[in-house]
Amino acid sequence: MDIQVRTRRPPSEHEIRYGRYAADMVRDSKYFLDVRDRAAYLYIVGNFPSHLRKEYTAALRQFSRRYRKPTSLDGKIGREYLNPDIANDLRLDAHPMVVEVRLMISRGYLIQGSRGFGTRNTYREVYMFQPGPDQTMTNRITIKLDGAYRQGWGQGF
Repeated sequence: MDIQVRTRRPPSEHEIRYGRYAADMVRDSKYFLDVRDRAAYLYIVGNFPSHLRKEYTAALRQFSRRYRKPTSLDGKIGREYLNPDIANDLRLDAHPMVVEVRLMISRGYLIQGSRGFGTRNTYREVYMFQPGPDQTMTNRITIKLDGAYRQGWGQGF
């Protein structure tokens, strides 16, 4: 009886990091850039954006895990923790939205997880505010995917 042994190469770092999404996560491909934008929101807010397509939600679930402490960049909200290897490989610290949110946090702004019940939290916008007297929200701003920001939390830009 002949025993056939299949030799298999060990998985690469890329395959270990991205698992079943390794073939799709080709640097600078459309899918890679789309996942990077959605992962940037998760990295900032510590929660998944609402109304994502199944393929992106599944990828973000594989790249993150639940965490006991708040995981947002301001340390106040969020329960999802993005794998640091993924964040480094996606270069999230250089993402325009992450850079702008960090700048606003240094100026005293906090991240608002939601605009209220029944509203969407798209990956394209991060809502922030400055805490005022008596725990009120003052100076509401919206930071967009490209790092631009504007006053208020209204729709459109």
